[in-house]
Formats: sequence, C-alpha cells, structure tokens
Amino acid sequence: MAYEVDLKRPNYAHQLLSMGVTASLHYAPLDTTIPDGMDAYADEKIVDLGWLDESGLTEEFNAESNSFTPWQAETPIREQTTSREFTFNFILWSASGLANALYYDVPVDEMDEKGGYVEFSQGGSLPDQNRFKLFIDLIDGDKHRRFILPNASVSSRDGITYSKSEITGYGLTVKANFDSDAGAAVIRRFAEGWKPGTQGTTISAGDDSAKGLGEWHTIPDGVSAGSDGSEASQEGDV
Repeated sequence: MAYEVDLKRPNYAHQLLSMGVTASLHYAPLDTTIPDGMDAYADEKIVDLGWLDESGLTEEFNAESNSFTPWQAETPIREQTTSREFTFNFILWSASGLANALYYDVPVDEMDEKGGYVEFSQGGSLPDQNRFKLFIDLIDGDKHRRFILPNASVSSRDGITYSKSEITGYGLTVKANFDSDAGAAVIRRFAEGWKPGTQGTTISAGDDSAKGLGEWHTIPDGVSAGSDGSEASQEGDV
C-alpha cells in the first residue's frame, strides 16, 4: 500500500498553529521576585512597556559548538556545545521615561527633573552594565506563552528615525544573561494545550480563536416558511 499523508493525525490539528496576535512586555528591577504561574502581574514594580511596533518580536537562538573528527574518518564522531545565546528584538512605540532609560542606557538616578523637562548627559565616562528582568507575554486566543528573562540587558540599539511619516520607535535587542538565582537565562512557560511526551493538543475545536458566525436558522415571529421548500413569506402579504 502506497504511503499517504494522514491529515487526521493529532499533530495536524489546526489548534497547534500559533500566531503572535498580540503581546506585552514588562520591565522589572533586577531584584524583583519572579511570580509563579501565568496570571496577571500583581507586583507594582513589574511595569508594562506599552505600545510595540506592528512588526512584533523576533527571537533568535544561536549556539556554538566544537566538533571532533578522528584521523581515521572524514566526519565528526563527537560534537560539544560550547555556548548558547538568546536574544529578543522589538521596537517600542511608547516613548516613556522607561523606554528612554532603556534606549539611552541611563538609570533613573542619573536623570534630573528641571522645571518641566528632564536632563541627563552621556559620553563623559563608560556606563555601568545595567541589568533588569523582562517578562514577555505572547497571546493567540486561548493560547499563551510567557518568557521570563531574569537577568536581561540591552545588547544593541537600532537607529532612531524622526519623520512625519512614521512613529518614532526605539528598536532594542535584549540579551538573556545567565542568572545564578534562577539557574537559567530564560524561563519559558506555555499554556497552549500540548503536554510533554504527547501528540496533538487538549484544546478542542470549540476552544480556539476560530469561533464562527453562530447559528442562523431561527425564523422571526411573524414570518412563515413554506414546508415545500418555497420562499419564506411575510404574514399579510397578498
């Protein structure tokens, strides 16, 4: 019997298709306790960064390794990973004080409020390495991913364009650094219906974001439908 692709297998469920429909990014000081679960953030120190550019968020996972090829062979017989790097790139549209602190790498205690404006200086000396926690929430209907960077830093910044044809955005690439307390550089939580070691998803067709347009078979009062399949008629029509 010839092989055919069985589109009814569990991993073909359309509920397994994900999109970044909406999202939020939250900043917190480095000493903030990481909350459990996937609920809303109760700690007031965890601050929403606001509007993001419609291009969304780009995650990159890069690894370096060494391979070892013996004298007697042409291909490696062993490979050892030497490093991994996780980065997240996004563009902030909400040009808040926090966004400016992240982009210009200036902590709040180096900013001066002077009668209606804020002033800070740069270029006099090398800045300290500023670290913080970053919480990333990605939402697609009933599906939710939460990535936690317990020891994050801004590794690069895009150029800023000032123009009447586009919103001024702060493009940031955030690097996930190893955190000794958390024992990791990234903590990932998935509430998407899949379970370790299993196929498919526990999200049923009625639970996903495709809700349909509902039922339309009800006949309003005062309207009759012909039992022989003829068109419905309004009571009182001649």
